[in-house]
Amino acid sequence: MEKFNSKIPVRYGLFALAYVITVGMLMYVFYQSLISSFLLFASVGMLSLGVALFLAIWSGITYRRENGGVISFAHAFLAVFIVFVFNSIGSVSTQLLINKVIDPQYAEKASSLLKEKMTDRFEKMNMTEDQIKEAMKGVTAENFDPPLMKQLKTFAISLAVFALISAIVAAFIKRGSGDLISTGETPSTKIPSV
Repeated sequence: MEKFNSKIPVRYGLFALAYVITVGMLMYVFYQSLISSFLLFASVGMLSLGVALFLAIWSGITYRRENGGVISFAHAFLAVFIVFVFNSIGSVSTQLLINKVIDPQYAEKASSLLKEKMTDRFEKMNMTEDQIKEAMKGVTAENFDPPLMKQLKTFAISLAVFALISAIVAAFIKRGSGDLISTGETPSTKIPSV
């Protein structure tokens, strides 16, 4: 089997890293507006995940195209998964950068604002004070600045989920392609029909 060329997935991975850091910093700058609108906050998260998925898929497709339309499952998996690894690293790095370097009080401010907005919303729903306290008992500063072990656990879980997604995407990218076999010949530029 030919050696895996990491240039393409690393390039797309760096795009994903830059994107997730940029979005994370923008979310920090505009956190008051985002926390006020739960729908907007969720939309930004879904958009970020969508961009990471798009870049990962495009990395695998580009890798296959650059190799004459021939790719193994392992190479397809790596071409996709590397992008997700960069995305996950960017997410954790942004969280650490904001909470440990830029604004150590961010978690406290964000959780207080979230509690305030939730209290207003629950009061409009005519909930009792006890019901409001029960509904908000899980809203703490730790949600915005989890301890290092919790961050590592979340990072590991995200990598496991992304590995599963990468395997599914790689199966589609590999479909219709033979495995890479080192024959000493350069791959043809003709892409087999799928």
